[in-house]
This record gives sequence, C-alpha cells and structure tokens, in this order.
Amino acid sequence: MRRRIALWVSLVALLIALSFVGELFHGVIVSTVWHWRHANSVAIGGFEIPVPGQWFVVNVDDIGQLARAHFPSLHGTPFESRVTVSVLTKPLTDLQFWEGQEQALYTKEGATILGRREIPLGTEYRVVCVEGDLVRGALKVWTPHLVSANCQSNDRLNLLFTGSEEDLLEFYRIVEKVRIIHSAGPR
Repeated sequence: MRRRIALWVSLVALLIALSFVGELFHGVIVSTVWHWRHANSVAIGGFEIPVPGQWFVVNVDDIGQLARAHFPSLHGTPFESRVTVSVLTKPLTDLQFWEGQEQALYTKEGATILGRREIPLGTEYRVVCVEGDLVRGALKVWTPHLVSANCQSNDRLNLLFTGSEEDLLEFYRIVEKVRIIHSAGPR
C-alpha cells in the first residue's frame, strides 16, 4: 500500500514538474515545432516573410503575427516581442505623407521617436520605419527595454514591431529579407 501511494505521489510530482518546465519553455517548444512543420518563412498577402529560428508564427490570416521565443531569464523583459504583418488592400505610394502622420501620432501621444530607417525591398520597393517608445507610453509601462517600430512599404506591406530593444535588430534583419511573391496578382 505504501509503495502504491509513493508511486502516485511521485507521478503527481513528476507531472507538476513537467507542466512547470513546459510552461517555462513554452515559446521555445512552440518555436521548434513550428519550424519543423513550416521551415523558415511564411507567405502573407503576396509577401514571403522570413521567420528566424527563435521566432514562430502565432496567426496567419489577413494579418499575420510572429512572436519571439525567449529562454527563461530573471533579467529579461516580461513582454514577448511580436511582429504584426498586415497587407493593405491598395498600395501606399506616398511614404513621406505616411511618415508625417506617424510622427504626428507620436507627438499627440507624448511619445519619443528614437529613430528612422529606410530599407530597400528589391529595386522598386522600400520600407520606411519609425522607431520609438509609443507602445511603452500607451501601455503606461515604464520599462526602458520596450520599444516599437512601425514600418510601411511603398507597396501594401506594413510591419509593426513591439518588444524588447534586444529583438529590434533581429526585426530589422527580418524586414531586410522580405520577398515579394510574384504570384500575388496586380499591384
């Protein structure tokens, strides 16, 4: 009888430990499984978006969402870095106007613009990114490591990054490798 109780107690303890470890490493497990099933990119609205090793796709519809899997850390940010990929119905050709509107939004919300990047997508297209602390201000979370970057192409692609500063450079590497899929239809 004691042996049976000890076995059940051990089994319950093992299940609790496994569930704790599973929760702790959830993002890493999901990322690994996603890459086994889907390789290293996802097609969203006529664009091929690269998905680096520690990232995985959460949702793919008209709007796709990528998330960054982090190993557990006591010093890391409590926020998971995410990239929201959306495709407009019509191409946006006036990036200067879009950038002005984005800067006006930062001013209105009392947020700080931390930088601007322009990234070529092939020979015809480019992406303009406005980087800042808009999300940090909107969420009223005062962590110095939370940033956002809104990127718009002179076509239909929009990418919105929210997350840690450490993941921002990796996000820009993702944007640099976006490909336009030729079978997407007329633009």
